[in-house]
Amino acid sequence: MELFFLRFCHRTARKRELRCTFLFARSNSIGRPPGKPGRPFAAKVEGTSVSLRWTAPIDNGGHAAICYLVKYGLVSSSSDHYATERVDQAATTSHVFKGKLEPNASYRFAVAAVNRVGEGDWSELSEPIHTKTGSLHVSVNQFIRQQRAKGHLLVAKCNIQ
Repeated sequence: MELFFLRFCHRTARKRELRCTFLFARSNSIGRPPGKPGRPFAAKVEGTSVSLRWTAPIDNGGHAAICYLVKYGLVSSSSDHYATERVDQAATTSHVFKGKLEPNASYRFAVAAVNRVGEGDWSELSEPIHTKTGSLHVSVNQFIRQQRAKGHLLVAKCNIQ
């Protein structure tokens, strides 16, 4: 914890003396935690991957954000159990969840900003975001190469005269 020494001085009207007042302040009393970020939304959903976005808080509490915390949980869950993930790139207001979500499920997300004073309020929960079944994105060329490698593909040339 830092301690600041502040001095306020003014001259008196009659004697033109310099009068000073001294104050001490702790760093945790200067500034405050950031405000709440905008409600997160899904920018893109591909299978079980969700690209999440939000807006930075309007009020940063007097200090730049250090990181964001993102909590997420199943909508169908009977409890309010949420997992939390830290996003260390404070300059960004997006995060991709890849390999952490179940297919064919609905999730809600919330975000909180953190500055050097502490953690701010959580955003509103997102609308339910639905993941999809994991899909195979295999091109025709990849499929042919895979089948040739396994010896399952016979390519025949026919010359027509």
